[in-house]
Amino acid sequence: MELVEEQPAPPSVEQPAAPFVINDKTIVISDDKASWSIDRRTFDVQRMDVGRPSAGKEFTVDVPDETAGDWTVIKSFDRERSTQAKETPCDATASSQVTTPRHGSLALLSLGALGVVYGDIGTSPLYTVQTLFASLPTDKDHVIGGISSLIWLILLVVTFKYVTIVLRVDNRGEGGIMALTALAARSCNAESAKWLKVVVLFVGVLGTAMFYADSILTPAVSVLSALEGISVATPDLNNRTMPIALAILFLLFTIQRFGTGFVGRMFGPMIILWFVMLAVSGIEQIAQEPSIFEAFNPARAVGFLLDQSSQGNLFPVIGSIVLGVTGSECLYADMGHFGPLAIRLSWLLVAMPALFLNYLGQGALLIRDPSKVDNPFYHLFSDKFLYLAVVMSTIATIIASQAVISGTYSITREAIALGYLPRLTVRHTSNTKIGRIYVPTANIILGAAVLTVTGVFAKSANLANAYGFSVTMTMMVTSLLVTVVGVLWCVRNARWLLAAPLVALMMAVLTLDTLLLISCANKFLDGAWFPFAVAMALFLAMSTWAKGTRLLRDAVRAELPPLAPFLAWLTSEPIQRSPRAAVYAVTDLDSVPPALVLNLRHHKSIHEVVVICKVTVAETPEVAESQRVKVSEAARGYWRVEAFYGFKQDPDVPAVVAKLVAEHGLPVDPSAVSYFLFRALPAPRPGSTPLSLHGMSVMRKWLFAAMHHNAGTAAHFLRVPHSETMELGAEVQI
Repeated sequence: MELVEEQPAPPSVEQPAAPFVINDKTIVISDDKASWSIDRRTFDVQRMDVGRPSAGKEFTVDVPDETAGDWTVIKSFDRERSTQAKETPCDATASSQVTTPRHGSLALLSLGALGVVYGDIGTSPLYTVQTLFASLPTDKDHVIGGISSLIWLILLVVTFKYVTIVLRVDNRGEGGIMALTALAARSCNAESAKWLKVVVLFVGVLGTAMFYADSILTPAVSVLSALEGISVATPDLNNRTMPIALAILFLLFTIQRFGTGFVGRMFGPMIILWFVMLAVSGIEQIAQEPSIFEAFNPARAVGFLLDQSSQGNLFPVIGSIVLGVTGSECLYADMGHFGPLAIRLSWLLVAMPALFLNYLGQGALLIRDPSKVDNPFYHLFSDKFLYLAVVMSTIATIIASQAVISGTYSITREAIALGYLPRLTVRHTSNTKIGRIYVPTANIILGAAVLTVTGVFAKSANLANAYGFSVTMTMMVTSLLVTVVGVLWCVRNARWLLAAPLVALMMAVLTLDTLLLISCANKFLDGAWFPFAVAMALFLAMSTWAKGTRLLRDAVRAELPPLAPFLAWLTSEPIQRSPRAAVYAVTDLDSVPPALVLNLRHHKSIHEVVVICKVTVAETPEVAESQRVKVSEAARGYWRVEAFYGFKQDPDVPAVVAKLVAEHGLPVDPSAVSYFLFRALPAPRPGSTPLSLHGMSVMRKWLFAAMHHNAGTAAHFLRVPHSETMELGAEVQI
């Protein structure tokens, strides 16, 4: 059963031997025996034999950088990875279907997933076993039981929950907490009461805040744990670990402005060597103590946990074991880049076996020599390979940190589009790769937080207590939203017999998530308070921005007259008309644009052609170009336009104007357009109380006003040219 939102058929433009402009590249496709159609949104190219519209195969391609003759055959979910492969011939007798990608393409996708998706969980062996046995006996039974619990938790959480269940639920091919929240909210629109959507949005924003908290801890704990191998090789350098970590992290955040692909090109190929090193170092120890294979017996895990429960030590132990599944959320968050198949294959064939072998190797080492418990990972290596292991570990943690940083940029962009964060500057760092972005403000805030945490906590063992809480909270939110989407899918498709087993299955998953969360919360005073406090602060900011934006929009709308009678009055009055076109960006198409009112008041004239344009961000990652605009002529010379974008797309109002001219006959010269924006300046209403007024406390109103003051301009967000834009503002009380 695939819980995938149904997608409309992609639009096609059938023009044999005609040019197409995609990503600022002009592509000419011609064939004597075939016609072609292109979906400009997903770059899907379909070749059909002339005279046989039912024949042919569909190919998904990425536009090459230099030539239109070499096509890249890739899966539709991947729109950024390039591999040079010729377009395969079309079989005239085959039915229309999506082709299976070539093995090379799938191999490259799986290799890419190793570095991006599994960089975080792939560095867990650095600190998980060390943290687990820091307060446990290291006799054979405890070691086998602890390693068994770790292995089976990985199987349950990563392999069963994420690989088997969660990867089946996507928002038009995209995953991640924000995409899942939007999908669940969209499902609630059609199937359930308003209160359920409110709950879904509340839970989704909370999960997003927890993701941000996790993003602060991951680079710090990863890099610190990697560098602590120096103290194993040279104990005198123990006090140098934290300063070196600060230097590496500072450099990592400094080079972000050059683009996320820069770090990938530097260190990406090293990640496969990292997993090989994990496996080989573990095998060497396993060969000397093969009894560690008893850890695959689930009875050893159950017995170990029951024994710890009888001693009142169950929650602390599980709180340590959960460090082995940190990074699981990356499997889902990066699904849109690599697709579920590549993620599953790279996990089952490379990442999981390598992790298991390394954990077993650390267990075998502790059985043979319990004194190595201070840092069992680095004690796997002999002295001559120890410094190499430190270097490889540091590179691997840099890759893991880069994946988290890139994920933070993507989540921030989606949160801005969906209205949960103020507008921030988003820079595209690649002209050919979709999704590679840099958010300067987010980079500064995240970098400062990571450096502060590294300096304050100083050691990975101190951070380990704080690390698991935000991770398990995000995992629980994912399970809750997946349950909502799955149940509503069953209701919508009348799969009543499937609903009960699905609920029972997800209740079991939620029970496990609850146990993990309680175990990590048990360390609240030992450090778990930090991610909780960060998440609550971010949740307050995000919810305040969303609610404040709605209150501000309602306050502005309450002061404006309806559009229809106002236009009727304008067309009947002898008002001077200016010989240009004007585009007014609005949030409500049924009310008069406030900038229009102010412009008319000050200049006593109006433009010959007036376009009232509203940009709507859909609860889907992307909107097809054929569904971009909805246009109607409200009155003579006045047009109402609604432009639709996905939350992973950038609005572009000038492009909308050009589309209106080309496809809808709008009598406008795109080079002679003036853009008018309205900026409401929020201020608390006089007489507001400290507790609550009009749905939001006065303190939150001041917070919203401060966020609004520092938000980016609408001109940048809508991509309108600054030289042709006028912004008018007024104070609005909320």
